[in-house]
Amino acid sequence: MRKNRIELRRLGRGLGLSLIGLLVFFGGDVVEANSGVVGASATTTVDDWALEVIPFTFYGTSCVSETFCKMVGESGTILSWDGSSWSGDTSGVTSTLWSVSCISESFCKVAGSSGVILSWDGANWTADSSGTVSTLRGMSCISELFCKAVGDSGAIVSWDGTSWSADSNSSETLYSVSCVSGSFCKGVGANSEIVSWDGTSWSADSNPVVSVLMSGVSCVTTTFCKAVGDSGTIVSWNGSWSSDSNSSDTLRGVSCLTTSFCKAVGSSGDIRSWTGSWSSDSNSSETVNSVSCSSATFCKAGGVLGLQLSFDSGTWSADSTSGSNLNEVSCVSASFCKAVGNDGVIFSWDGSAWTIDSSPTSDPLNGIDCVTTSFCKAVGGEFSSATIVSWNGTSWSTDTASGFGLYDVSCVSTNYCKAAGLFSIVTWNGSAWSADSVPSPNTFFGIDCLSTTFCKVVGQGGAIRSWDGSWTVDSPPDSFFTPLNGVSCVSETFCKAVGNDGGILAWDTEWTEETSGTSEILYDVTCLSTAWCKAVGSSGEILSWDSSWTADTNSASIVFYDISCGSISTCKAVGANEAILGLFQQTLTDVSAGFALDFSYNLNGCTGVTIVENNMNHPNADVPLQTGKYWDITPSGCTDGFTASLTLPVSTFTPDAEDAICRYTGSGMVWECGASDFTGSSISNSNVKSFSAWAAQHGVAAVSEQVMIALSDPNTVEFSWSATASNENFDLYFSSTPYSGYTLISATITNPFDVSHGGSNGFYYVQARNDNASTADSNTVAIFMFSLEPGD
Repeated sequence: MRKNRIELRRLGRGLGLSLIGLLVFFGGDVVEANSGVVGASATTTVDDWALEVIPFTFYGTSCVSETFCKMVGESGTILSWDGSSWSGDTSGVTSTLWSVSCISESFCKVAGSSGVILSWDGANWTADSSGTVSTLRGMSCISELFCKAVGDSGAIVSWDGTSWSADSNSSETLYSVSCVSGSFCKGVGANSEIVSWDGTSWSADSNPVVSVLMSGVSCVTTTFCKAVGDSGTIVSWNGSWSSDSNSSDTLRGVSCLTTSFCKAVGSSGDIRSWTGSWSSDSNSSETVNSVSCSSATFCKAGGVLGLQLSFDSGTWSADSTSGSNLNEVSCVSASFCKAVGNDGVIFSWDGSAWTIDSSPTSDPLNGIDCVTTSFCKAVGGEFSSATIVSWNGTSWSTDTASGFGLYDVSCVSTNYCKAAGLFSIVTWNGSAWSADSVPSPNTFFGIDCLSTTFCKVVGQGGAIRSWDGSWTVDSPPDSFFTPLNGVSCVSETFCKAVGNDGGILAWDTEWTEETSGTSEILYDVTCLSTAWCKAVGSSGEILSWDSSWTADTNSASIVFYDISCGSISTCKAVGANEAILGLFQQTLTDVSAGFALDFSYNLNGCTGVTIVENNMNHPNADVPLQTGKYWDITPSGCTDGFTASLTLPVSTFTPDAEDAICRYTGSGMVWECGASDFTGSSISNSNVKSFSAWAAQHGVAAVSEQVMIALSDPNTVEFSWSATASNENFDLYFSSTPYSGYTLISATITNPFDVSHGGSNGFYYVQARNDNASTADSNTVAIFMFSLEPGD
């Protein structure tokens, strides 16, 4: 008798990896499943949009009073709260800042990536020498003479009032620390790690929960602490750690003032209050990373996409955003764009990434137009004074300007530009700016020039002016008094103007009103031909024109103020809180209804994606993945750096909570699976970050660790396997062909089991039965093949 064994990795329920081996006996030869590619028959292109610059995410918050808080986050961002508004501090670093601890208005410490520590003296931030290059994620100070910072790989450093020194530590990454005295601190981190400081050394605590990332801790006394983490974990310290009742959402931060007042924050906007027991607060739906309370009626919280929340006497509300709005963008090509915004901020695009230029002004910049990569004009200023800056290919400089603030600029050449704004229009002649004579001066928000003898300008109350060597008044449609914010022309007989309440006007020698399909404010429009325009506005609204207006797919609900397109495949839109959105084109071949792909973030220069639907099972698909279709999805210009939501249509089964969509890893039969939602005809995953081949999975393979196949006699095969429960039963299926056509041949078999094959050729798989059910579930234990050789 000869025995053949194969090892199968455990196949877990949920969102993990699926691995199944396949063995066949067929006259001694291995038979492979047929494979092929369905020929293309229909290809379409869909415009999608993804954020390329995301409003800064905040990770740490510390408040000492209702008039003094600090909030820290990405790219060295530090904000200060003065009791009425947030303003930006100069940090001097671009590293991500993870935590901040303030004991007074003149003493704060910040912990950040690569060992960064910053100190606040009441006026300025300066860099400390931390003595480590490890990322520091948590900071706690109790006086100007005592602080602890914790971080990656168990790094812990101590402040003694003069310098930082390293403590002995654990090996786990620590995410948060809280101290109540020089002899009592708690730190929490990965893999349920909790460590204690007793004034001399750190030691590990026993945690009642296991294998959980703990991301926040707050201590009030040596006998009262709360720590929070993944899966809604909350544990309490009263001399030992015990579990509290909790939520299901991941919790990221906690702040306790007394033994009867704490706030905990986390994913999906989860905010919970401790008053002796935990209860839920009404709150935002965005992830909140940190919270700090200075009283039972005052807290601040920070999170993703620039989220800032205030707790005031029982209610949470959103603060106004603090990042600079980007007001306009101009693209010369796919590898050159400039964007301008409040506080004089200027961003540059080089084809793969956005960087910040050195700006010659701190005045708001409202408009920009670039003729070449070495010539741009940007305009702005305050109400009573205009600001104009110029780009020469290397640096920005300030032009001499007079008059009121300007909102938009349009350049025909390096020798001819017009800028419009408050009560005025000014012209650049190649060497200087001068004021135009304008009939019935108004506030103008948008201008576009095709030549030195053709311009359109739009503004307040539906005002429109035309330039043909002098300015004249255009007549809008009767009863149209909606403010117009932007205008774009491709010829002297084709222009579009957009404004409030979804208002759109079209010019073909006279102005007529069009149906936009939205009531959102539209801030700008750009047209490349009479059959192609894009318009942007509030709530992330993006519209496309090809003979009528339709809405584009866009998952960002941020206000967008301007759009510029170098071509129909390269567009940038800019908006609130320094958000920049890029066009991400999808090319779909033979893709059936119900498929949906929506990109949220594109941070690594991806230029597009191609999708091909194949009406067959993937050649490396196991039985749960043999659902009749798979999709080859290939990004262009990148392999990662994006986040997308993917929905696959399903027609061969009705999806439920056991089902998922899976990505082929390229190795053997290994697939990565996940699901965030399902309907009666589709399955979705909202956190897709890699692409290759994708398929819907009906049921999640589970249970088996090893299958042993023994040839006990010429006509019988013995199967044995490792089961997860001693009372679990199994069903055996057979097919004469691989991957399909299986029928039940033996129900409720037990381990081991003999199969009489009578010399026939075929394929088998074993399926687990629920312990207390009378029918088989859909979790495949194993698929295996083997070969019979003469004489066995």
